[in-house]
Amino acid sequence: MGLDHGESPLLATQRLVDAFQRAVEKQRGLPFFRSTLAVETVGFRPWHGCQAGVLITPWFMNLIILPGPDMEWSAFPVGKQQRWHFPSGSYEFTGGWIGNLGPYQSCALLSPVPDFADQAAARAAALSALNSLFTSPNSDLERRLARPLSRRGFLGGKWTGDRHP
Repeated sequence: MGLDHGESPLLATQRLVDAFQRAVEKQRGLPFFRSTLAVETVGFRPWHGCQAGVLITPWFMNLIILPGPDMEWSAFPVGKQQRWHFPSGSYEFTGGWIGNLGPYQSCALLSPVPDFADQAAARAAALSALNSLFTSPNSDLERRLARPLSRRGFLGGKWTGDRHP
């Protein structure tokens, strides 16, 4: 199934929000439900022909991968795990299915979610996690190594990141 040809990623993420919004009332009375949070998708972007981003709900925060228009995931069983490789490392995602959306894969970030002060704080945490996902662990070192460094700076430990120029 995946995104229908011609369907925008925005429409697919809206269907994801709609599906989890319908589950809110079933979760509301549970002790891990955070009433300060709403269902929201954050930072979805193209990734290997798919769309990757974060889904915030009042009870969890997950990385989500939605299949692209040229992908056939109908044979991907619910509950089956698949490893995806991102710049920050390799992560295991689990297949799921939502009636109005079709297949998706998820990887837990926070379950349950902590007591964020508000939706903006949860959104900031989601964006931080997503940015970390798409950042190579070596990029900070590469950035520091690309910066010119004097002999005094090297001997003073500035190359380690302990001190700022």
